[in-house]
Amino acid sequence: MEDEGLEYNVVSKLSTDLPEDTLLAFDNFFTSCNLLEHLYERKIFSVGTVRTNRKDLPDILKKSQPKHLKLEKNQFAAITAKPITAIKWLDTRDVTVLTTAHHPTDTIFVKRTQKDGTRKEVLCPKAIASYTLVMGGVDHFDHFRSSYPINRKCRKIWMRLFFFMFDASIINCYITYNTVHVVNTHSHRQFRLRLAREMISHYSSKKMGKLFTRTKKGQTSACLMRSASSTLESISLRKAIKGVVSVAPRRRKRELK
Repeated sequence: MEDEGLEYNVVSKLSTDLPEDTLLAFDNFFTSCNLLEHLYERKIFSVGTVRTNRKDLPDILKKSQPKHLKLEKNQFAAITAKPITAIKWLDTRDVTVLTTAHHPTDTIFVKRTQKDGTRKEVLCPKAIASYTLVMGGVDHFDHFRSSYPINRKCRKIWMRLFFFMFDASIINCYITYNTVHVVNTHSHRQFRLRLAREMISHYSSKKMGKLFTRTKKGQTSACLMRSASSTLESISLRKAIKGVVSVAPRRRKRELK
């Protein structure tokens, strides 16, 4: 197993406890003929998009094709070498998949959005429709995460994991919120803004606190920190006192009689 590559080892290890007759879907980074055959021997079905430069792929999946073999839009071609079926479907671009769970002639009608915004039913291989259905949750999560990312560049791995888990918890909360509330009153952006305001509002007290700073020599020193409102109040008070002193009337000299 160690000589098959990282993607082969990862999927094989994570699928150790899966029951038989399970449909496993993964993207083109993991898909290979050896992996699909290994899972099929364990009675686990799988489907996944595949990169056209992978080894042991049939010629129909390659990008360069002669003119008489090129597909028109919404056409597909398939070839089977048991237990693997290779399918190529032309949508807006070429979609190539490998599957051990579908027959090459199984098709289904799916709705696709056209350039003018209308939705039209087109014929699609069932293997690609099943892959889209299973992987749709992952793509949906990536879409939410990329819309308003909170990740920042950092050298420590645990910080990157923290940002990812924190982002995932926000997205899960938003999905749960939409599930519980029938009427969607908040967009994804509004939900994040409201959540941020609620989290920040609990840390706007006027009490004095200690702020620890590190000096050049590495020693720690504590200094008092006041809130912005209390600082402004003290400054305005001092200015008022100075003003009163400066405009205090002077004693007049007694006039000589």
